[in-house]
Amino acid sequence: MKSVLPPDLEEKRLAIARIHNRLTIILLFGFMGSLLALARFVPRPWNTGGMVTVGLALIGVEIYAIYRIFEYDKTLCVRLRFVCPHCGKPLYEPRGIINVTGRCPKCRKSVAA
Repeated sequence: MKSVLPPDLEEKRLAIARIHNRLTIILLFGFMGSLLALARFVPRPWNTGGMVTVGLALIGVEIYAIYRIFEYDKTLCVRLRFVCPHCGKPLYEPRGIINVTGRCPKCRKSVAA
């Protein structure tokens, strides 16, 4: 699909997307590895209360890591100057379609001039 963004903005969008995807894959493998380690190294018979506590802790860490990835995306947008010229907010969103519409995901004004 052809992007409607100018080449410099499209390069920035792709660079941020690559970093975002790498971080997401690392997070996925880390979470799966933690679950496998939990299942492998917890002594049998399982202590149900302990398993629930550790499971909830893992889920909490996962949610925080996802939050940090989104915050890092915003930092990259500012660092690479991939921000809306109208509202000044970051243009990158993981499932955003800015490359198709050419509009800011926040204020909906055109950035593909």
